[in-house]
Amino acid sequence: VYLLAAGVSANYFPYTITPVVYRSSDRLNWTGPYTLNNPVSVMSFVNDMFVAFGPLGTIDTSPDGINWTTSGSSGTSLIAVAFWNGLFVGIGNSGVVVSSDVTNWTSVSGFRRAWF
Repeated sequence: VYLLAAGVSANYFPYTITPVVYRSSDRLNWTGPYTLNNPVSVMSFVNDMFVAFGPLGTIDTSPDGINWTTSGSSGTSLIAVAFWNGLFVGIGNSGVVVSSDVTNWTSVSGFRRAWF
């Protein structure tokens, strides 16, 4: 399954005001748009789910890219997320956060701001 995120651009790239995704199983035929609950700054497919992270730390998750649920907040704006060794690992401007369930996040000490 492939997702393409789109929306109405805000003043600061890559945030969107009205985030939507289009879904395809073959990259030729697309369905949608499917609306997300919150603005999106980065989207990942990790641990068999789509995860959309917002500029204020909001998190939306979806098992299929169509039905989205707000799952909590990371407490910081994330620029990259990975799943490793049973944990979601997020890197953002305030440092590194980890979560085992995408809902409850813990700051990891010892890391400085991530600038990419």
